[in-house]
Amino acid sequence: MYDSEVQGRAVLRPGEADAGVIAPIDGKSVGLAFSVDGNPFYGLIDPYQGGALAVCEAARNVASVGAVPSAITDCLNYGNPEIEEVFWEFKEGVRGVGDACRKIGLLTEEGYPIPVVSGNVSFYNQGKSGKAIPPSPIIACVGVLDDWSVSRSIGFKDEGDVLYLVGEPLDELGGGEYYRTVLGTFGGNVPKADFIRERRQIESVIEMHRLGWIKAAHDISSGGILTAIAEMAIGQDPSNGLGFVLDLAELAPTGLEPEKILFSETGAFIVELPAGMEREVLALCARNRVRLYRLGEINSFPRLEVIDGSERLAIWELEELRTAYDSGCRDIFGVPAGR
Repeated sequence: MYDSEVQGRAVLRPGEADAGVIAPIDGKSVGLAFSVDGNPFYGLIDPYQGGALAVCEAARNVASVGAVPSAITDCLNYGNPEIEEVFWEFKEGVRGVGDACRKIGLLTEEGYPIPVVSGNVSFYNQGKSGKAIPPSPIIACVGVLDDWSVSRSIGFKDEGDVLYLVGEPLDELGGGEYYRTVLGTFGGNVPKADFIRERRQIESVIEMHRLGWIKAAHDISSGGILTAIAEMAIGQDPSNGLGFVLDLAELAPTGLEPEKILFSETGAFIVELPAGMEREVLALCARNRVRLYRLGEINSFPRLEVIDGSERLAIWELEELRTAYDSGCRDIFGVPAGR
């Protein structure tokens, strides 16, 4: 049995960042990052994108801590392959995984795919009614850091630091948290895996880590931009008491409605950088042909606000967010508070 503390080599533990990080070799700076990802709701709409997006998110998560995606392993979970539709879902999922590995590719070896070093397939996953589970490809990615000390957690660090969005929200909410939780539907416009965009964004974030710029980083995935920022606020040291005001006017050039800006699950990153680095980060992203949006400065008020110019759309106290995050399952399972 293993946990994150075996041999005391953990640098970032589960939940502290998008990927766990360990320092495996005594006296050496090299680090390893690990992440496991998959979203079956994407596969219900488009099994190809379900496979491809699982690889994209796993690769983004190790890049969020500064690691270069270096290999994956997979666990491919589907229903009865003797049913033509189910086998087609499996075939499309495998095609998506393969395309993502080839087209994102190894950053250290131009023209080589991210290797799939192992994996397994689990068929006949269905209930008593015979209904198959959603197509569920699960991807584990390992990344390598030249220096584990550059890795950072997702939590806010300092007042006055600036949050940037590396990437751009698109009208891609199908299978996402907003549609399912708020609207009670799956939608149809699932995020599309853009492998060139993913590679460029990953390269940009890793470069920022190597330059020592990044103080916190989090990828955009389930729940979109607003959820990612909330998780960064919750993930800070509780004694910090830092907050953020997200002004949608900063993202007006996207042309999206507010709810699509806030909850689009298009792959991207949010990074916290010191103030005064606008020129440098703009130059880096322009060189890598990556979209960049300045979202605003971290403040000393422990709350998260969403505004649109002069109009306040929503506000949450940090403690309210933390309670919802830590205790949500209690309500689902009927567990009284304090137990």
